Amino acid sequence: MAVESKVSIILGPLYSNTAKAVAPIAHKNNINVISFSNDRNLLKDGVILFGFMPEQQIRRVLKFSAGKGIETISAFVPENDFGRVAVSEMQTIAREENLEVLSTEYYQSSNSKKQVDVSKIVEINSKEPDAIIIPEGGKRLLDIVNIMAKNKGKKKARLLGSGQWDDTEFQNFSKIKGSWFATSEPEQHESFELHFNEVFKYKPPRISSIAYDAVALTTFLAKSPGGANFSREAIMSPSGFVGTNGIFRFRQDGVCERGLAILEVTDKGFKVIEKCPRDI
Repeated sequence: MAVESKVSIILGPLYSNTAKAVAPIAHKNNINVISFSNDRNLLKDGVILFGFMPEQQIRRVLKFSAGKGIETISAFVPENDFGRVAVSEMQTIAREENLEVLSTEYYQSSNSKKQVDVSKIVEINSKEPDAIIIPEGGKRLLDIVNIMAKNKGKKKARLLGSGQWDDTEFQNFSKIKGSWFATSEPEQHESFELHFNEVFKYKPPRISSIAYDAVALTTFLAKSPGGANFSREAIMSPSGFVGTNGIFRFRQDGVCERGLAILEVTDKGFKVIEKCPRDI
């Protein structure tokens, strides 16, 4: 139907598996697809990714940590694509910033009911790193941190997280107090959430802000001088754009680069300790 209607751009689909089905057809018919996914496998079909890329979050928090005196790091990551991407980026930053990676441990994440291997956590703590990166969220993060607290080593490591930590459930979780993580700057996103809640009477899921920004982007492109311009060149303008999740721009390979802030978990909730950059 989209091909028959001669559309110039498709927003979504929501999940990577449906985006994979749409991508070859859209590419064949010169229709740009902006997916809300962060699945790099979609890039080969020319899909533009608007999701939050895990490696950017890892890079941001590790670069910041290195500048604050962190010298040794360990990682406890899920045994999936997200975890492997996180480890690869950690190793890259370690080389760039002269950080020593003491250990990397993987855990099964496919079954949320499966217990985390305590021995792996004991092994990580025994190496006494300055920081441990845990790119996880939800109940699994709570389980991991609780187990770490019970099996802590002599040296208390600072915990480092990803954007999955940006959840009100963790704001008052005392066991991660002092931890750092990278995410979009809260102020603009909170304003979006407040307005959304006023209109629809419920708190929006995080992906709704990505969808909102995608619609705003196409509205902006529709008002281009000389008429609507949904070309790949226009979408990938090097000057970038501003949305509810902060500044962003698209690279030539189709990946969205975002300006991320550093947040710390405190007694009073999340605190921005380094704002997102003004340009990326």
